[in-house]
Amino acid sequence: MKWLIWLVAALGLGVATPRVTPVKRVEQPVTISIAVTGDVLLARSVNAKMVELNDFTYPWKNVAEKLRGADVTYINLETPLTTDCRPTMEGMTFCGDVRGVQGLKFAGVDVANLANNHACNYGAAGLSQTKEVLRNAGISWTGTEDGEPVIEVKKKKIGFLGFSDLGAGGCGINGTAKLTEKVKSLKELADLVVVQFHFGLEYRDKPAVRQVNLARQAIDAGADLVVGNHPHWIQTTERYKDKLIVYSHGNFIFDQTWSKKTMEGVVGWYEWENASVSASFLPVNTGYDLQTRWE
Repeated sequence: MKWLIWLVAALGLGVATPRVTPVKRVEQPVTISIAVTGDVLLARSVNAKMVELNDFTYPWKNVAEKLRGADVTYINLETPLTTDCRPTMEGMTFCGDVRGVQGLKFAGVDVANLANNHACNYGAAGLSQTKEVLRNAGISWTGTEDGEPVIEVKKKKIGFLGFSDLGAGGCGINGTAKLTEKVKSLKELADLVVVQFHFGLEYRDKPAVRQVNLARQAIDAGADLVVGNHPHWIQTTERYKDKLIVYSHGNFIFDQTWSKKTMEGVVGWYEWENASVSASFLPVNTGYDLQTRWE
């Protein structure tokens, strides 16, 4: 055998090396689901009912399982959660029992928007206590200077912002003055930016000019999805620069049982894949028993 190897070398005959073709790794598309609800009231009649039953998951029981199936669930929490909240059936100064956070946990809520016209009903102390209650429950929030969470899902970073165009007040809630600046800054940290507004006129099914302008401003600054609440009615949607704007989801958990439209809402089920957001809308209804159900 040695003489054969010597002969091959002497004749300049080489042994062919197999050619290896590198395999290109094709990144599989990632789909991320984000559920966004309408207004969530844990005050007034809803709070009184939960306290009476000693069951703070009560309003969520029929909808929680579906919400838990989203990669991220984002609500608008229109109630300060405080230790000094006395149950009442009326009034426009909202508060809820701190145990109300149990319902959020039960439903798999990941982010709560606090930028709304009731977040300051119990002043800066009430807002601070609400944030502490959420923090202890492992729930992020938006709508304040310290509320700009970036959540990693399936190796993608999703940033959330909240703004109120209605009575931001002096308790630390984001108004819209720094909208462009904040969206641009968060876009540098996240692959996808979701902006929630509390804006518009109550009991209208079409957005006001002010809503349209703010939503489009957010997209011009880099937002990928703009969602809204406050009107208590479902409003229209639009595509602007190929980005989705949903102006109002209506009510999700609320005690406005005096009309059909205020008992209705939708959950926006948004799916992000290949830098594009698609949507489906799941109708809900809050009954006279103050429980929300899929329609």
